[in-house]
Amino acid sequence: YEAVADAGYKTTVIRMPLEFPPTAIPGGKLWSGLGVPDLRGTWGTFFYFGSDLTPWDTGDTEFGGKLVRLSFSGSDAATTIEGPVDPTSDKFTRISIPLDFKVSPDGKSVTINLQGQTATLDERQWSDWFHAKFHVTPFLSLRSTCRFYILQTSPDLRVYMSALNLDPEDPPLPISSPPGYVAELAKKHGLMKTLGWWHDTWALNEERIDEGVFLEDCWRTMQQEREILLDELKNDPPSLLVAVFTATDSVSHMFWRLTDPQHPRYDAKLAAKYGDAIEQTYARMDAIVGDVMRAMKPDGTLIIVSDHGFHSWRKGFNTNTWLVQNGFMTLKNPGAEDKQYNLDNLFGQGSFFPNTDWSRTQAYAVGLGQVYLNLSGRERYGIVKPGAEANRILADLRQKLLALEDPDTHEKVIKNVYLSSEIFHGARLSEAPDLQMSFRDGYRTSWQTSLGAVPAGIIVANMKKWSGDHCASDPSDTQGIFFSNRQFSEPPSILDISPTVLNLLGVALPAQMDGRALAQ
Repeated sequence: YEAVADAGYKTTVIRMPLEFPPTAIPGGKLWSGLGVPDLRGTWGTFFYFGSDLTPWDTGDTEFGGKLVRLSFSGSDAATTIEGPVDPTSDKFTRISIPLDFKVSPDGKSVTINLQGQTATLDERQWSDWFHAKFHVTPFLSLRSTCRFYILQTSPDLRVYMSALNLDPEDPPLPISSPPGYVAELAKKHGLMKTLGWWHDTWALNEERIDEGVFLEDCWRTMQQEREILLDELKNDPPSLLVAVFTATDSVSHMFWRLTDPQHPRYDAKLAAKYGDAIEQTYARMDAIVGDVMRAMKPDGTLIIVSDHGFHSWRKGFNTNTWLVQNGFMTLKNPGAEDKQYNLDNLFGQGSFFPNTDWSRTQAYAVGLGQVYLNLSGRERYGIVKPGAEANRILADLRQKLLALEDPDTHEKVIKNVYLSSEIFHGARLSEAPDLQMSFRDGYRTSWQTSLGAVPAGIIVANMKKWSGDHCASDPSDTQGIFFSNRQFSEPPSILDISPTVLNLLGVALPAQMDGRALAQ
């Protein structure tokens, strides 16, 4: 889309991943997608306010939640929303704003008061958007928006609050190009989420909302993007329009367990009610495709691309624990229980690998299937010499990982182990993981390994509702899809999409672009 815009074509891009901060599109419009943080600087910290929480329950969840205990004075519960880090402070402290809940005398509804904005809601009801303003100085405020869902009013008050989205009407950081584009969308279509990770998967994964709440919000978000897309297509049609929908991904992540009776979180009752959620999502996307086709010019080209497929994820692989047991990683205190890591460690000022003895560690794992050597000259305390020693350790790691079996089923866990030089290229190859594992169906890197932890056990049951995955699955059995209203004579690669679009518009391919234009 950059090359198309640079060539003088009118271009509109809606919810593009990895476009934060947004690229300037000459004469066009771009709305940033995946990668846009919330106001706290995370991928979407949700809040759960509950009088059912004990003082020991409060704090950060493993993946993206803040649990806040409510205490009542009569029918009122006063609390705070912990927002962004205070940039004027030398310490890592966050700015908070007051929030009040008042339960009605009959206990059937609750009134929310946030900075003078009020709403009275019954149980199982979403609020409209609230504005939340965090004052940094008397002259500077950071603006955000959030929504509330009343889970329960009595005997305990339980309230879910969405992440603090950057306010689309006045975002503290640019999230579109031109900067006012997203504000124009909000004025025309109403307030909407700006968070890059669009759907509330973390809250469902931490079981603070249920499947019905998640899907209700998902459908609403999906519908709003549909309206924006069709409005752009009909009333301000560009030469190239790119729109990214992520509901098919998010719903597949969260509901795969209800299609897989072998999954440890399979629930027959929930499956009867929500087992078709993935199919419903695709049906809704299919309807959107139909709307787009009817709105397109008769000679227009439609290309639909998914970059990956899906697998069930029944068990996780604690890679660092395996590295310890196989002598590639050494702990300072082998008997110490590793702490439970969470996303706040990642986005805040957490300490990673605190129990690792780097002077005797050859390799470590973090992320989704990535293994890094403790390489001299690259890592701070690197001990592995580049060249022959590094190659020997990589070969040993690769052989042992490919031989790994699930002790319960004796099935192989790892499908492939790739050297970085086999799958990556470019000027920053030295920053790539030294090994990339790809897993067989049913397996993935464990939750704690993705955060750099060394938990107990090697192969552990995935007891989270996030039950379908593609991260670190092998490309050979996790292919995406390609649909078009044009006939192409050869099978596509994901790398061929951009060259094909440029070729259709008669735009020269940039020299650094991978892939080729598909022949018609």
